[in-house]
Amino acid sequence: WDYGLVYEAEIMSRTCRHDDDRSGLEILTGNTPDISEWLDFAFYDMVWYHIPGNDMSTASRKLGRWLGISHHVGSDMCYWILPQSGRVVATTTVQHVTHDDMRDPGIQQLISEFTAAINARLDDHNFTDDAVGDTPYIQDVHTAGRTHDQPAVPPDAEYGDGLLEQNLQDADEYPDIDTYIHANLLLDVGGEKLQGRVAKRVTESDGTRKGKAHR
Repeated sequence: WDYGLVYEAEIMSRTCRHDDDRSGLEILTGNTPDISEWLDFAFYDMVWYHIPGNDMSTASRKLGRWLGISHHVGSDMCYWILPQSGRVVATTTVQHVTHDDMRDPGIQQLISEFTAAINARLDDHNFTDDAVGDTPYIQDVHTAGRTHDQPAVPPDAEYGDGLLEQNLQDADEYPDIDTYIHANLLLDVGGEKLQGRVAKRVTESDGTRKGKAHR
């Protein structure tokens, strides 16, 4: 449900509440939000995702549930997918399970098996803990010598030489970052679907990069 809460928060922050109004994110940042990544899928849509490689045949695709946008893993248009294993993955090669797919008896069987596996994997009984003492709640573990009045976070002195000062640059200070590098794409080559990956950006003879991103 943490993915669902993030998805709802992102949708609401990009939605205007009244006519002639601006979204909360635009009011906060002053920039019109780019909603491209939220247009194709809705939370928990049944989708196909493809495993890495050039084989884009039906044999290489797997069923999954769409969970949201992967902002910090992968390139642009990268999504969180819940596969049959229950271990969430990030991928850019995602397609809808169409109505024609739903009418295919073989795919119907795959969807039934997928749903049963996910329900078993996420069953509440798999995520319970034995009661500790006479209470059903997990008790806090307190370090010996630390009182309840002391902060739970150790002070800097306790870290010793392990405390390092890091002066990291903001993302805006890296003008050469191209978010489409390493993105996986589905390309129609001679009527055949092939998977490609963006390796680099083309430059002019003087080193100037060609093209500009759409905003």
